[in-house]
Amino acid sequence: MAKGDIVGHKPPLRVLETTIREGRIPHALLFEGPEGIGKKKVALWFIEALNCRRAPGEGCGSCEQCERIQRLSHPDLHLLTLEGESIRIEQIREATNILRFRPLEGRWKALVVEDAERMTPEASNAFLKTLEEPTPWTLIILIAQSADALLPTVRSRCQRIRFFPLKEGEVREVLERLGVQAPPSALRWGSPGKAIRMLQEDFEALLLKAKEGGLSGIFDLGEELGRDRERAIGFLQFLLQECRRKLEENSLGFDKFWRLLHIYRCLEEYANARLCVEAALLEMLHL
Repeated sequence: MAKGDIVGHKPPLRVLETTIREGRIPHALLFEGPEGIGKKKVALWFIEALNCRRAPGEGCGSCEQCERIQRLSHPDLHLLTLEGESIRIEQIREATNILRFRPLEGRWKALVVEDAERMTPEASNAFLKTLEEPTPWTLIILIAQSADALLPTVRSRCQRIRFFPLKEGEVREVLERLGVQAPPSALRWGSPGKAIRMLQEDFEALLLKAKEGGLSGIFDLGEELGRDRERAIGFLQFLLQECRRKLEENSLGFDKFWRLLHIYRCLEEYANARLCVEAALLEMLHL
């Protein structure tokens, strides 16, 4: 993947290009920003740029090194993802043990941790020694929606790079490249990933059904979404987007928006999903 394949994110890309140009590669980076906007894609490009032999410092996107990194099949690239609802200490121990050894093919041995804020406290503490005393060939990239959800001791040992939602035109460009047609409402998320999920899940129809069903409709939908936390989170994100639109139209007060945002944050902190959905719908019924 060449840098030109990345849509948006010019400020983060400039920061990363500067570190390459000046030869001062941080051993630990923290990519912070909303989900589904392309943070992982930028991380993979950066790793390609550091390991590409055809276009060092840029990444050609087509040599064997670049293609294997993009396919996540490079022996010097390791990706940690959630096991269940968290990243466990056993995963961190295995990964940090791998980082002790020199790269097999590339110049850098890279570890990418998705949903880094979901590391258990034990996993975060086990990670500290590697962050404090990395081997010279180690590159660690933590990807998180909120840096504040990480332990301060982990956060302070990483160079933090902030990512922001894409513009509507940029979201449209990403979706067009994927062959996905999306309505204007989906583009307002600023996140191609969320837009695709929104297309797969008709949250607008669910909201309408709940409104038409009154309290019974609210409780039925709360029970349905309460069984799937990810769907519940997606639904509340949809409600927040609707609130934002109404704020822009001056048809909604800030107090209602902040109450809904509080409910959403409670859900993110593992509050009861059914109760959060029901509380959010009760707020929305009065829009």
